[in-house]
Amino acid sequence: DPPVGPVVVTLVTNEDTAVSSQITAFDPDGEVLTYSLQDPPTNGVAVVNPDGTFTYTPNENYNGPDTFTVLISDPSGAFIVTNVFVTVTPVNDVPVVPNYEFVINEDTSLNSQVVATDVDGNPLT
Repeated sequence: DPPVGPVVVTLVTNEDTAVSSQITAFDPDGEVLTYSLQDPPTNGVAVVNPDGTFTYTPNENYNGPDTFTVLISDPSGAFIVTNVFVTVTPVNDVPVVPNYEFVINEDTSLNSQVVATDVDGNPLT
């Protein structure tokens, strides 16, 4: 008989933050189950351990939905697939300003422009 377990697991994590969890299933025949990554996520990395524990890490600065699938199998070849849906919530990142170095002569003025970027696309003032 195939293992019995969840068809869907849903998780929420913040942008740039890994999340760990565990899928729990059982085998009606009492066989030991093995968990493995079947289809990887598109916007991050999932590591699935044979005991059903896993960690999902979103790509840097990614926010939005992502999904991956976990294969749960027994030694007889029976299996089920669990879909893991992850919602990655946005986090407001600080603007980035490069390091500037200026060399000027004494008693002179400097006219320059500081250029900063915001990975979130927010306007800077």
